[in-house]
Amino acid sequence: MQKITLFIEGNKFDISVQDDHVSKLKSHIFKDLGEAGNNTLKDLLYAYMKKCYEINVIQTELEGLSSKLDELSKRLD
Repeated sequence: MQKITLFIEGNKFDISVQDDHVSKLKSHIFKDLGEAGNNTLKDLLYAYMKKCYEINVIQTELEGLSSKLDELSKRLD
């Protein structure tokens, strides 16, 4: 396990993460939040909302792909 450290409103937060996920999580987290700087609650909320939006877009795309695969599968039967 490794730790990712975030600073929010002057408070330090250490988050334990499995070794194989650290580099990807860091790149995603620190794209929206400062790695060494002090983030505000507004920054944290913005980053959270941005990730929720990204997840929604990906989920919609996956559902569309799943429907297309179902249609193709039915045609092949």
